[in-house]
Amino acid sequence: MPINDYYKQISVLIVEDDSNIRESLQSFFSNIFRNVYSASNGNEGYNLYTKYQNEISIVISDINMPEINGLEMIAKIKKIAKNDLSYILLTAYSEPQYLLDAIRLGVSHYSIKPIVIKDVMVHIEEICQKQYNAKQLINKTNELREYIEIVDQVAVVSTTDTQGIITSANDIFCETSGYSKEELIGKSHNIIRHPDTPKEVFTDMWHTIKSGHTWRGKLKNKSKQGEDYYVNANIFPLFEDDNVTIKGYMGVRFLTTEIETEKRNFKQKVIKNLINSKNIMSEYERKIATLEEDLDKAVKRLSEDNYDLLLDTLSKERVKNSRLLSQLQHYEEELELNFEKNLKIAQKARDSELKTLEENKQLKIKYDSSLTTIQTIKAELSKKEELIRSYQQRIETHLKTIEDLRDVIKHRESQLKEIAS
Repeated sequence: MPINDYYKQISVLIVEDDSNIRESLQSFFSNIFRNVYSASNGNEGYNLYTKYQNEISIVISDINMPEINGLEMIAKIKKIAKNDLSYILLTAYSEPQYLLDAIRLGVSHYSIKPIVIKDVMVHIEEICQKQYNAKQLINKTNELREYIEIVDQVAVVSTTDTQGIITSANDIFCETSGYSKEELIGKSHNIIRHPDTPKEVFTDMWHTIKSGHTWRGKLKNKSKQGEDYYVNANIFPLFEDDNVTIKGYMGVRFLTTEIETEKRNFKQKVIKNLINSKNIMSEYERKIATLEEDLDKAVKRLSEDNYDLLLDTLSKERVKNSRLLSQLQHYEEELELNFEKNLKIAQKARDSELKTLEENKQLKIKYDSSLTTIQTIKAELSKKEELIRSYQQRIETHLKTIEDLRDVIKHRESQLKEIAS
């Protein structure tokens, strides 16, 4: 996700008692961020934050304001903030006490008045870049965790300290070696070393990983029961936070002793996941087809039944009204010849007209009812379209999972081909 898209996902709170500055900032930032909320004092700003705290990521505030000042407001917000907020202070003050109080509150960005929007934007870009990088790091960490979990389910994994003492081992390592975790933790990794493996292999391995590189090769190991088993090993160093000092080593190995059994078990797992994914996709496709069918029926019913019926009824009423109008004109002409006679005819025409008006009123009620029905159907169509989009998103997620599984299969098969060759 580009950083510019990230701007549209966050909201900003502006707290400033100067209306010119507040409105200027709000007008400028409204074209950049998802939402921009503004307040004229500290209490109002705090109340706005409590209402929209799940979406506000940046608070821009003046220091000297009515009721409570900016620093007091930030202190109250920090007590209830659930997400990682960033703050920018707008101030005309340079007193050390203000700066010390701001530092204690974790405020690291300041803009001196008179405000230059370009300068404020520099602070915001820096904050957004840090927040964006942090979110990207979390996403990558979650992806890495998922990959590790996948590898942990199909590979023999262990870690050691710099002296080769085992610090962790996964379940497959225990099942393959015949040792429990309690028997392995704290022991030297050569507990599973096979005497047939030349010492030169381990000399080369230690030289490689101590140099900060990954060692790859085939090893023959010996289980607790004395059974031989072979692995394709990938052993690499684990670094401290400085990315220089080695704190230990990790080994990720794939069994090759009963390679066909391992291959079959691995494929069975993948096939099972693929079948589950296909079943889920089929169910989604069935639901989508049903929704589309309902949608077509609703549209057809809307277009054929209600709309055509309504037009036909209105057309008939127009003809009927036209006829009544002609009849009324005829009554008026007859009235000139015979007042009494035409008076009765006029009364009859009036009654007929009132009846027609009543019928038109009923028709109007039916028309309004039809419009309500049409609006209801449109609302239902909108909900179904939203549901279809939701299903499509979930299908895309499952497709991505399938693609990831395919990559794992390809990687595994490429290793198998290397073994076979």
